[in-house]
Formats: sequence, structure tokens, C-alpha cells
Amino acid sequence: MLMLSNACVVSRRKSQKMCTVWKSATSFANYFRDDPLLDVFDKIRPGSLQDILEFKKKYVLRNTPKIVVEPNRTFRYIANKGIVFEEKVIEKLKKLIPNHVVVGVNTADDAKSTRLFTVTRKLLRGGQPDMILHGLVRNATNQTFGVPDIIAKGSVLPKLGLKDCNVDPDKYYAVDIKASTIHVNQNYVMMNNHAVNGYRVQMLVYAMAIKDMVNDRSEELKAFIMAKNYLHPLTGKMNTTDCLATVEFTDHTLDKFQKAIEWHNTLETSLDTFEFDPPNRPELYPNMKNIHNKDYASVKAQYADHIDEITRMFHCGVSQRQVAFSNGITRLSDVRSAGDLGFAPYSDIGKLITKILKSPHPLIVPPTNNVMGWRFERNNEWYVDIETAKGFIYMIGVYTEHGHHSLIAPTLDAEGQETVLKQFISLNTSKEMIYIVHWGTLEEREITERLLASTIPGAFEFLKTVEWCNLHSVFKYPFAPIIVRDTVGYGLKAVSNALAKNGYVPNRFEACSVSNGLLSLIVAEEMYMSQPLDLVSVYELSKYNKADCQAMFDLMQLIRTM
Repeated sequence: MLMLSNACVVSRRKSQKMCTVWKSATSFANYFRDDPLLDVFDKIRPGSLQDILEFKKKYVLRNTPKIVVEPNRTFRYIANKGIVFEEKVIEKLKKLIPNHVVVGVNTADDAKSTRLFTVTRKLLRGGQPDMILHGLVRNATNQTFGVPDIIAKGSVLPKLGLKDCNVDPDKYYAVDIKASTIHVNQNYVMMNNHAVNGYRVQMLVYAMAIKDMVNDRSEELKAFIMAKNYLHPLTGKMNTTDCLATVEFTDHTLDKFQKAIEWHNTLETSLDTFEFDPPNRPELYPNMKNIHNKDYASVKAQYADHIDEITRMFHCGVSQRQVAFSNGITRLSDVRSAGDLGFAPYSDIGKLITKILKSPHPLIVPPTNNVMGWRFERNNEWYVDIETAKGFIYMIGVYTEHGHHSLIAPTLDAEGQETVLKQFISLNTSKEMIYIVHWGTLEEREITERLLASTIPGAFEFLKTVEWCNLHSVFKYPFAPIIVRDTVGYGLKAVSNALAKNGYVPNRFEACSVSNGLLSLIVAEEMYMSQPLDLVSVYELSKYNKADCQAMFDLMQLIRTM
């Protein structure tokens, strides 16, 4: 049985802080991802940088109505995928555990229902069902609430996949379904990383609420996640019912939860004291390492540029920003050396940070970096980007100095994929060696595996003529990385856009309505739902694919001249 440490027990038994208004389990995700600014955005709904800078005039003084930001296409897609996955799992569990009750909290109004809360509490205290689905839990002590997908007795958790974890067979535990991949350790405990911090606090709210509803004063505090996939250090990839991920709560988690409640109380009572230019609270600085931006990615990036946010810099996260703040530095342009950010000045990263800060150029190409022989120009260079959907390659873009080829599968299936692969290998009319430049591991892996598994004539011979160059690995080469200022990470668009902003390469993505890989997946799935293919979608996907290929070509030409 997971027992809290003495320090943790003390923190549980201290009087819990209470939210000034009832808060849902999902309300605390932004704080746990170290990006509480997004909670402010949820309040003021900015549609542009100007909406943030004119915050008081527009939102506190109520001179103009709030801007309503509609959920974007990718957010809706992810949410819908999650709902479909959850529904399938729930239907299977109903058959697996017949002794269950469906409370049926499905809407925001349901979550406010005293009746549904009373029904859930009665079921928990009565202890009759083995499983309660979509019940409403509330913690009167701190005024938080939530709707766990599953509340299951410890006795039936092994049927859901629980391994190597002691639980009380008569107690109820929260289990949530996530359509994502969860990394677990050898003991099937969810590992601690930034991506799951939102899940952790959500499960904490559920676990504490269940204990509050049944007056459980024991020291045990745990919950579980049923994921689409798990990654285990010994067994590798595991499926939904192969195991349950145990969610543990440390002293740090409990302390941070109390601070999150304080933050939300401040947000409710002191919003009119917030200043943004410059920010007058540490919570008003954006965390550019957090990618869970809801619908605010664009306006958040604009704001970060405007205030010269430190976390825009590579290897600089919130912890480095805190060190900078302690040194009296709040803007990236004020950083004098790596030491200001807490890096050892003579460490490899420290040297690179100091060098790029002092350089008049936004790009540093170490002379010792020639991984995969990228410095030597070949006669037959292809810049290749593929697009996939539902397990098939449906588009291959090939850019050379002579122009661009956009190859599109007529159907989203194995036959359509074979068609586009045939077109791809037929482009090498000279049968010369090809130097294929790509970004990431997808192109080399997928093209090689699909061609080797196919019966396409000449597929094996084609592969023998190919030399691969992962340009992403060239930039991230650990012994001599290429350093780009003003980019958060090493994504192709991030690098290209940062250099385009400084006038070093053309801005290839500015005119693309399809702006990222997930959106291209959504457009593709919709496009292939009807025949003939929608020509507007074909054009937009081709333009996005071409921009990727051209951006790689631009970057290669640039770094070869540095």
C-alpha cells in the first residue's frame, strides 16, 4: 500500500486552503504545467496582443465586450478522439464488470447538480456497486469538484489491469481514461514529466474528493489512469487493459496544489491589479516550453516576443527564468551570460548560451559539425517530407533545385499508399545515388519499412541508391549543435521562422492555412471521406508540404555558407 511520508501526512492534516468559488479538477492543469498565464487568458479571452496590453480598459472597465475565442480545429479534433476512445472503453468495462451504476454526469450543468452529487455520495457510502461511471465528486473542505470516468472498488481494479500495487478491496478509487501514451516505471507508477502534470492534479482532486465524501481519514492517497498505451521500461509498449498506471502524490504535489488554490483565489479577487507591460506578477510571464496552449498559442507567442520572454531561448525553462529573476533579469536581452540563467558558464551548454547572446548573428554553426556529411553538396539532393493519416502515407513532397513534386495518394488505404510510393521511386530517372534530406525520423523509417514490405518493382534497388540525412539531428548534434537564437526548440517551423524573422531565410509558412502536422492530419482525414478529392484541401495540404520541403532546402543552403 502506498503510504504518504510523515511530512506528507502533516501537510494533509493541516487545514486545507479553500477556493473562493468551486473549481473543477481540470482548472489546475495550467498551474501544474507552470503556465498560469493561461488561466488569466481564460478570464480575459484575448484575441490579439493589443487585447492583453489594453487589458484594463477592455476587461476591467468593461468598455468593450469580451472577445469570444472559439475552440480551434485541432483542439476539437483531439477532444473528439478522446471522447470516442473513452466511449469504447466504457462499453467494454460495462460488460466486464456487470455490477456497475451509471450516474451520468455529461454536461457542465450536470456538474453543478446537487442531486447527482447526492446520488454519487450515497453509492460511495453504501458500497454496493463495484464500479460507478461518470459520478460527481465534491470536496467540501477545499471547494473542488470533478467527474472521474470511473470510480472502482479496489477488489475489481485487477480486472482493469492493476499490477503490483496493494489496494484496499473495499475502498473506492478514481480511474480516468486517457487517449494518450503514459510512461510508467517498473512498478507501473506514472512517471513524472511535464506532459502529465495536468493529469496528476486532476487525479489528486478526484482522490481527495472521494475521501472527503466518505469521511476517510486514512493516510492512503492514490488514483489510477487507464491509458490508450503505456510505455514500460522492461516490457515496452502495452495496451489499454494490460495495466493501470498508478498515480502517486508527493509532498511537492500537495504543496503545489495548495499554491494553485491560492493562485485561483487571487485570480478571482485581484484581477484588476494585474499589469502586463511589464508583468507585475511572476504568474503573468508565459512558459514557452509548455505546448498545451488551448486556443492561445498565437497570442501567447506575440506576448512573449513583446516582453522578450526568457523561456523563448533554447534550454531555458521556468527554473532558469527563476534564477534570472533572482539576478534581477527579466528580459532575454538583459541576460549577460549563461551564469545569469543558472548554467555553469564553462559547461558545454553554458558556453553556447553565452556565445549566442554575445553574437551579432542569430545563428552559430560549429565548424566541427559535419554529421552525416551534410557540408558536402551532392549532385542529386532531394528534400523530402511525408504526410501520414490512419497508418498510411498519403503524401510525399520532394523538393530539388529544379522544383517541387507533390505526390498524393488517390485513396487513404494500402492501395493508395502503394501508388504514391511508386510515383516516388520513379522520380529517380537517372538511377544515381540520392541524398535525401528530411527532418526527424519519420521519413527514413516509414519510407524504408513500407518499400521493403511492398511488392513494388525496383523498391529494394531504389533503397540501395539512397543516403539519408536527418537535418534535425544535424542541428541537435550533441557534440556540436547548431544554435539558433529566438527559437523555443528544434522543430522545423520554429527554426525556420526564427531565422526568417531575422531575414536569413524566406518565411515559407506565413501563407499556409494548414499550420501544423496535426491540422494536416485532420484536413486529410476529412478530404478522403469523399470522392473525388476536394481540390481546395489538396491544394492547401500540398502548399503546407511544399513549405516544409523548401524550409529544409533553405536551411541547408544557409548553414553551408556559414
